[in-house]
Amino acid sequence: MRIKGNLGELVRSATFGVQDSLVSTVGLISGVAAAGMERRMIILSGIVLIFVEAISMGFGELFSAETASEIRDHKEADVKEVIPSAIVMFGCYFLAGFVPIFPYFIWERTTAFWWSNIFSMTGLFIYGWFYGKSVKLGTWRHAIKMSLYGLVAISCGVIAGELLSGIG
Repeated sequence: MRIKGNLGELVRSATFGVQDSLVSTVGLISGVAAAGMERRMIILSGIVLIFVEAISMGFGELFSAETASEIRDHKEADVKEVIPSAIVMFGCYFLAGFVPIFPYFIWERTTAFWWSNIFSMTGLFIYGWFYGKSVKLGTWRHAIKMSLYGLVAISCGVIAGELLSGIG
């Protein structure tokens, strides 16, 4: 049985929120760590990103769900119907964003860098697997695909951080 209706929208919002948060936060954190920023600034950068992006993603979900509803129904959307998706998007983005930052609270920068990447990649893999299982479509394929997204973001962040570390 496939997920339909409002539950499907909530799962979509949760998936987008978790995936985007893990990928973008670990990419940023890896980049600023590779640039040689001190641990305190890495944590600060990550937390600011999480707050700003969670708000942005929540409002973005609200607006896009409202727009999709209006296009589909040819009438003004009932905002109350799309608020749950926006809340799920905000909450999932906010919570998942702390996975890559958490190691920096515990370990020094070099050790935290590796644990941040490991935790994020593991989180993406597990979430992808559970997502694939929930929709009954390719658990391993979804797990590997989400992990690859994280790997690309980490690689881009590290390359950018190393290339731009001499600025300023």
